[in-house]
Amino acid sequence: MIGLPDTLSVPVAMKKGEERSPYREVAALGAVLLIYVIVLELPLFQAIGETVHMFITNTWLLLGSCVYVMRVPMQVVRIKNYRPLIFSLAVLCVLLLVQFALVPASPGEAQIRRWPLVLLVVLVPFAEEIYFRGLLLDHIATHVNKVAAVILVSVLFGLLHFPQGHGVLLGVCSIGLCVLTLRTQQVAWAIVLHGIWNLLSVHS
Repeated sequence: MIGLPDTLSVPVAMKKGEERSPYREVAALGAVLLIYVIVLELPLFQAIGETVHMFITNTWLLLGSCVYVMRVPMQVVRIKNYRPLIFSLAVLCVLLLVQFALVPASPGEAQIRRWPLVLLVVLVPFAEEIYFRGLLLDHIATHVNKVAAVILVSVLFGLLHFPQGHGVLLGVCSIGLCVLTLRTQQVAWAIVLHGIWNLLSVHS
C-alpha cells in the first residue's frame, strides 16, 4: 500500500457479506476529479482572481479526498508517523520565507504576490499529491498493477495541466513522482518536490 507515511490506504473491517468494490472506489475518485476540473474551467471562478480561484479549486480537491476516505468503507487515511509530512511542509515554508526575502519591498506588489505564491507552493502540491500520488496511485496499484497505476496517473496529471501549455512535461515528471512514492511508500517527498517545482516555475 502507498502510505502517508506508513500507510495511506488501510482496509477497514467490513460488514458480513460486504465485498470491496474497486469500481465504486474509482468512481468516487473520478467524481472528485471531475468536479475539480469543472470548477477549474468555470469562467466565473477565473474572473474572480487567481488567488481565490486557486484556493477554491485545490481546497475542493483536498476536501473531496478527505470526504472520500472518511465515507467509503474500503480505505481510510491513517497517519502513524507525521514526521515526513511535517518535514515536507517545513521545507516548503522555509522556501517561501527565502522567496519572500527576495521579493521587492514595495508594499503593493509584494503583498499581491505573496498569497498566490503561498497557495502555489503549499496548498496546490499538498492537494494534488494527496489525490494523484496518494489515493489514485494507491488504488490502481492495489487493484490493477503498479505499471498501469504510474501510466494512468501520469496521463491524467498531464492532461490536467495541458491547458497551461506544459502537460507533456508534467506528465513525464509525474512518472518520477509516482515511482518515488511507490519506492518510499510515502507521498511527503512528492509534496516537497512538487512545491519546489512550482516555486522554481514562478521564475521561469
